[in-house]
Amino acid sequence: MGLLGAAKGLRRLWHPGKHDPEALVAKLDYQFASLPFAPNPEVVVERIAALLSEIKSIMGLDDEELSKEGVLAIREEARKTKLLVRMATFLGWLDNETLQDVAQVFGAIVRLSSLQDSHGGDYIQRHKETVKVLFERVVLEGPLLARLVGLVQHPRFVICSDALHTLKELLTHNKALVAEYLAQHYDQFRELYVTLITSDNYVVRLQSLKLLIQLLKEPLNTDFLAQFTSDVYNLATVMDLLRDESKNIELEAFHAFQARSAGWLG
Repeated sequence: MGLLGAAKGLRRLWHPGKHDPEALVAKLDYQFASLPFAPNPEVVVERIAALLSEIKSIMGLDDEELSKEGVLAIREEARKTKLLVRMATFLGWLDNETLQDVAQVFGAIVRLSSLQDSHGGDYIQRHKETVKVLFERVVLEGPLLARLVGLVQHPRFVICSDALHTLKELLTHNKALVAEYLAQHYDQFRELYVTLITSDNYVVRLQSLKLLIQLLKEPLNTDFLAQFTSDVYNLATVMDLLRDESKNIELEAFHAFQARSAGWLG
């Protein structure tokens, strides 16, 4: 019976059915773990994409309404593995379509507003390395930040507004991680952000300035403050904004200038 049970277990692992969350999650975890060692990673990515498609089906992600039961089933199996950490760790190996699938699955697992309990959030609290990896690899070290900055300047107000809100949440929620990123990737961030505070769009210019002031005044961002205020180009940019035709922009630029107390006039 033992051997028979083991054989059945292996068959379930390697040939999971559409309604077998345990086998699907186990196989997906295995595929992610093997990805960096595979002689043909493209083949592994194809397998990952196929498994994600089945998991999305169970979760109802391809339907109009999310399946709470399906999400809970996948979540419970994911909690037994390091799947979420591995998904985040190996994002750089995936194509854009598979990246979107990963984001959907991960988001559904931890989206507390659609669940009746907080186990998904508790899982993330107990596995903070997942949050750190996601934050660093998905947003900051990957191309997503540049895409987000591009969306902030989108001509459609709804898209622009949502992107601004997301950018603010990203740069103010996990302050320690943001401080580390700003200190280590200052040039990359400044190049992106200067396009916002000099944008032709008044709302973008104003809200980006307000967010910049918040970043400069954050106690954890002392390294960023020092780098920002020692950059002559930034001083020139803020001085130009002090002459903006909008009084609101002028005022925010003055506040940004004040925030340099440890720099330009320090």
